[in-house]
Amino acid sequence: MGKIKMRIAYFVYELPLFSHKYGGAETVAYDLAKNMANRGHEIIIFTTHSKSSIKKDKNITIVGFKSDYHIFNHNVSFDYLLKPLEMGLEVDLVHLHTGYSPLDIAALLYAKKKKKPLVVTYHGDVVISHDLIKRCGLFRLNLFTRISNQVLFQLMKNILNHADIIISPSKNYIKESRLLPLFEDKIKVIRNGVYLDVFNIPYSKEECRMKLGLERDKKIILFLSAIRYAKGPDILVKAIPEIKKNVPEAQLILAGKGVMKTEIEQLIDRLGISSSIATPGFIKEADKPLYYKSADIFVLPSREDCLPLVILESMSSGVPIVATKVGGIPEIVQHGETGLLVPPNDPHALATAIVYLLTNENIRKHIANKARNIVKNYSWEKITEQTEKLYRELVNG
Repeated sequence: MGKIKMRIAYFVYELPLFSHKYGGAETVAYDLAKNMANRGHEIIIFTTHSKSSIKKDKNITIVGFKSDYHIFNHNVSFDYLLKPLEMGLEVDLVHLHTGYSPLDIAALLYAKKKKKPLVVTYHGDVVISHDLIKRCGLFRLNLFTRISNQVLFQLMKNILNHADIIISPSKNYIKESRLLPLFEDKIKVIRNGVYLDVFNIPYSKEECRMKLGLERDKKIILFLSAIRYAKGPDILVKAIPEIKKNVPEAQLILAGKGVMKTEIEQLIDRLGISSSIATPGFIKEADKPLYYKSADIFVLPSREDCLPLVILESMSSGVPIVATKVGGIPEIVQHGETGLLVPPNDPHALATAIVYLLTNENIRKHIANKARNIVKNYSWEKITEQTEKLYRELVNG
């Protein structure tokens, strides 16, 4: 007799299908849902959208609820909070992927009303940073910032308190988080997954650069992430003058969107390095493999992070990495073996590591080969199996 198929409700406040504002957490949630559907389970995804919609594809039903307004770069939808319960669907389990949004409470309300197990994947602490407040026109309202942070903190604490299982993509991050140490007894570590074949494309570096219109003779440093404070794009930009002194042909591709975009552009102008930095903006999923394969090294100078999906993507692409020693990054980037690690908030240390890799081709090849072997442990097939096992344990009691 085959295994009984489950009906699983996913709550993800934004999806790659509907938005360009999504990050690694939203991509992971959507990819996990698709892989669960491929294993025969019925998946309902509740999310927000610019308009109400229902999209069906084989075993996946995506229900998008119209956003009423935006606050702190989050969609706010009263329908998302209330209407899933009105649809009368029977499910076996509820899985929330946290966006540290007020809307995350919708999953808890749904699970409690349905009396079903609640799984929460905690993708990381989020603090409402000054650059976001600034964008919203509230830069000087520090009291408002503190109150907002505390409200979100207490909201998430309440959700985690009622969760049956909390999934953390990183073991190290459990200790660094403000919230997770309070719930260690019910945390399971399941890493983020990556499609290995998607990033192992049959094009050379030169061919990828030609397709993207990039110069062949440059040493390309790639940053591909959200342009926000936690990811440290300003640290990388500040490192560029020192890098250029040692590697004149170095060029940075600073790809992504985010609330620090204007600040970064102003920093680039002040440093007089605009000719050494390309800012292509948001990169479509279909073009990501080309950008990775075009790069000589990938850099992620995060100030804080959990288990960044871009690290796994870069490893799968065979691109050596320089990253910071924060969160779950040291779990996959082993210094000198599968990448180089530097302290956060240190442009000089970052520049030194980047120059070292750019000027040592054999080291780059060694690191890239080792990383490709390690990242096989993060295939979506393995991650989906681990998650499915956890689901069954909860559903079967």
